[in-house]
Amino acid sequence: MRNIYEYPSLFIKGTRNPPFCKVENECYHISMRESSEFGYAMIENSLEKVIDIDYSRVREDYCLEIPWLGKALKIARGTPLELTEISAMKVLLVKREGDYVSKGEIIAHTITVKDASRSIRAGSEGVIVFIGSRSLSNPEAYVVAVADSDIVEWFKRS
Repeated sequence: MRNIYEYPSLFIKGTRNPPFCKVENECYHISMRESSEFGYAMIENSLEKVIDIDYSRVREDYCLEIPWLGKALKIARGTPLELTEISAMKVLLVKREGDYVSKGEIIAHTITVKDASRSIRAGSEGVIVFIGSRSLSNPEAYVVAVADSDIVEWFKRS
């Protein structure tokens, strides 16, 4: 049986694209009815919409629905992040969004142009709140964003 990777769904505050994510009372729900809360955005090209890479901060409030956990996380604009940029001919991520990581824990393995392998470790302790890829980059390039676990808000699906 083949494993199918499930991508998280990204909802950015003020975005007017359906579906919409509403969070309240420790729960979230997804609806096609327009909401002033969080609208859908394609995660594949949203790295720089939600993460200020130069200042290592969240650029816009967002919710990330993580289907394999059955939860969504919410993170506020201005939240400081520890960013790890990973670039190699082949990147094998071993941690995903929503995972708690300790400082020094392996988050990815890479294979370089010279066929050498390397382990990439987390630079801080916290929750992975976003993994973004740099579009059309060769070699592969990812940014893994980690936030202090006390700052991340969690919601269960209602």
